[in-house]
This record gives sequence, C-alpha cells and structure tokens, in this order.
Amino acid sequence: MAKTKKASVKKITRSVSKKAPLLNEKVTVEVTPMQPFFKDKKFISIVLGIVTVAVLAFALPFLRNLLFAASVNGKPVSRTAVISILEKQGGKQALDTLVSKELIMQDASKMKVTASESELNGEVKKIEDGLKKSNQKLSDALTAQNMTEKDLREELKFQLILKKILGKKIEPTKKEIADYIEQNKDSIPETLTGSELELQIKDQLQNQKFSTEVQKYLTELRGKAKISYYTSY
Repeated sequence: MAKTKKASVKKITRSVSKKAPLLNEKVTVEVTPMQPFFKDKKFISIVLGIVTVAVLAFALPFLRNLLFAASVNGKPVSRTAVISILEKQGGKQALDTLVSKELIMQDASKMKVTASESELNGEVKKIEDGLKKSNQKLSDALTAQNMTEKDLREELKFQLILKKILGKKIEPTKKEIADYIEQNKDSIPETLTGSELELQIKDQLQNQKFSTEVQKYLTELRGKAKISYYTSY
C-alpha cells in the first residue's frame, strides 16, 4: 500500500480472504486518530482546579488549627506563641519527663516487659471503685484533670511496666507493714482493721518505695545512655 506524506487520516488496508469469491477483495478502512483527553491541557487545568479546591476545603480548618490557637477581633494568636510561653514555664521539666519515659520504655522493650489490656482494665476498675466511694465518676475526675481515658490508660501502662521492672524492690515486707501500723496507730482510722488496713498500708509503703527506687533506676539508665539536647530552657 502506498503512503501519502500529508494525509490527514491513516489508511489501513487489510485483505479478507474467505472461500466465497465475492468476499475475496481488498477492504479499505479509514481511521481518524482521536486526541487523548488526558493530553488536553484545558481538561487537565480544569481537573487540577477542582482537586485543588477540594483539598483546600478539607485542609484549611486543619491548617488553621495547626498554626493558630485563637483569634482576638480577627487577629490570630499563633500556637508558636503559646508553646513558647509554656516552654519557658515548664519546658525543662516536661523535657526531662519525656526523656525519662523514653529511657524506661527502651529498657522495658529490651527486657520484653509489657502490660496487658486485662491488667490495664483492672487498674482502671480500682480507680473507678475508689471514686465511687466518694460519689464521683471517672469521667468527671478525668475532665477535672484535663485528661482523657486514653491518657489515663497510657499513664497506667507506664506505671505497671515500671512496677514490673522494679519488682521486689518496691514490695514492703510484713515486718515493715506491722512496724508502720504500730508507729502510726494513733493516726489510723478506727474503721480500718484487719486485711483492709494491711492492704492500705502496703499500698502506701509501696508508693514510697516506688518513688525512691524509680529515681535510683533512672540515675542508672541515664548513666549508661547517650542523650543529646538540642535546646535549653
């Protein structure tokens, strides 16, 4: 088939051979190439415009909340300004707390020490039962502390892991419990007796030992760790 250089259509010639003689002829089909829609610049511009508007409509509230904390008569107060004040007031303490938690969680991961969901549920129930005695609800107590239940569970998980790591170091002996009761019998409520009294004193002594042993443990971890500070307060 001959080719025409300036032809606006592509001619495709194919032979159809069948037994019937009338069909034994050349058939010429003219095909006009169609411009793909995805190569149309105008079409692409329209699509990009629609996508941009949709993305901005979704992202603008998020970006506003990310960059600004409030507005006063239309003038925005940036989150950076709020963070700057908070850092000046308690930045060092907050950073030390985060560093300490990270050191402990890294060590717990090495030792494969974890806290299960059932253990966490048990700790939450203890708190709920304690609050019920004072006619309080857990939700109200959390709101007063500006916490969510998720925050509480994260803190309880951290405390449980710490107690497992410290183990017997924080367990008061029967003698320590008995000695404490004897030394403080004048200040102990008369309604507290027997196993209930021992349990309460045990918890109290455990919390005291816990605080002391945590400081020793952290001093040990910090002595072995490489900690780099990129800001100072």
